[in-house]
Amino acid sequence: MRKGVPIVFATGVDGAVLPPGFSGVPRLEKPLLIDDLLRVVARLVADPGGGGP
Repeated sequence: MRKGVPIVFATGVDGAVLPPGFSGVPRLEKPLLIDDLLRVVARLVADPGGGGP
């Protein structure tokens, strides 16, 4: 990961197990729907600061 590069978690586990400091990072639950992924990516492209610790 690099500073300023947005990320999104795609996981099958509860959000409580994510590393500390990542509570603001978008999280998609598996199995994920392509429409949900596209919506999150579009939001991160529009606001890159919204997908990082």
